[in-house]
Amino acid sequence: MIYDKVIQVRDLSKTYKIWKSPSYRLKSILLHGAKTIFPFLDNWCCKMQGECYSNFTALAPLSFSVKRGETLGILGKNGSGKSTLLQLLAGILTPTSGSVQVHGRVAALLELGSGFNPEFTGRENVFHNASILGLSAEEITSRYEQIVAFADIGDFIDRPVRTYSSGMVVRLAFAVVAHIDPNVLIIDEALAVGDAPFQAKCYQKFREARERGCTILFVTHDIGAIVSMCDRAILLSGGRMLGDGAPKLMADMYRRTFTSGGSPPENPTVGHEPTRSLLKRRKETEEYGSGDVSIAEVEINTKASDDGTVRVLAEEILELRLTLVASTSVANPIAAFGVRDLLGNDLIGTNTWYEESDIGPLTKGEGVKVFFQFNLGLKAGLYTLSLACTEMRGEGLHVYHRLYDYALLQVNTERRFAGTFDVRPKVQVSKIPTSIT
Repeated sequence: MIYDKVIQVRDLSKTYKIWKSPSYRLKSILLHGAKTIFPFLDNWCCKMQGECYSNFTALAPLSFSVKRGETLGILGKNGSGKSTLLQLLAGILTPTSGSVQVHGRVAALLELGSGFNPEFTGRENVFHNASILGLSAEEITSRYEQIVAFADIGDFIDRPVRTYSSGMVVRLAFAVVAHIDPNVLIIDEALAVGDAPFQAKCYQKFREARERGCTILFVTHDIGAIVSMCDRAILLSGGRMLGDGAPKLMADMYRRTFTSGGSPPENPTVGHEPTRSLLKRRKETEEYGSGDVSIAEVEINTKASDDGTVRVLAEEILELRLTLVASTSVANPIAAFGVRDLLGNDLIGTNTWYEESDIGPLTKGEGVKVFFQFNLGLKAGLYTLSLACTEMRGEGLHVYHRLYDYALLQVNTERRFAGTFDVRPKVQVSKIPTSIT
């Protein structure tokens, strides 16, 4: 059966008892036994039990639903009830009141390494965890190599999980949930401990899950990710829902409610050598095209790591050099580059056609170098660099070679500004005489 509303929450709440001390908890147990044996003491025992603890409401009654294929972001400060809500949706916690219905296969990545046995190897935990999430032994076996390749933890896959770093645990846990094709994917800030290349792979998996109609719920403190990725967002505070609506509206409400002033973010120093290096492609690069012209070599005027990550300052002038080689004669190829955020939004880019710098015809075996100079002018963060060689023909754009998400750009900046782009404004202040009557 296909449900339009995959998740339905009605008057859902969660309350915890906060015991005054362990002895009061024991006292409550004894009082419960006493009223069971002596029913006439029921009122007195209940009164005495009530003095043993106080109630803490982690989540006040709230109701909402999530449609099939919808991506819902959950915003709120620490302690607002976000994690409690996700654990209730995942079936880990039992509600104090109300009900929650979730239809379809659910995969949840909540606490670090939840569902893993630390004494089992990574391989054993993959089979154990995936079977809990609903896969048969045959299905796990058929997807095992993909899971291991995505986690990319090397020989540690055959070592006990207790020997893993926190980042390795998250890699393996996300690799499992990302490859079981869930109907509902629940993520609770776990990706924050992953490194930059891994986070980029995860966002790519998010996009793929959305495209196939997966319902996604995730908690993050990255407001930009909520606005860019979600169809809808809810805002929690003190276990209560403050709002439910468009991500931009909820993000603005979050800022108005919880943000007042604050110190500017620290800008870490970028320590790279003033050198030129070959830029290696990432394993996750998406590549296609006819191959009549290929991007044979990519150079950048800074040091690049072996995993295809480049650390740069937003203010510095970057020089990108593409070497194109033709395998057949072509009329006038176009070289291009573009920069996107991890959610796949195109931010900046250009090509030789836009810049009126024609390459001209190339014969078979002929090569050409194309130079681009630019500064990024972006806020600090992680971005992807994409490259392409195309040509305008009568029937439209023909792709010779396209390389999406070829490299990662770790951008830092020494300037402060609002938004995503640094427009380098000029500001002038002039005092004027005033008269007070």
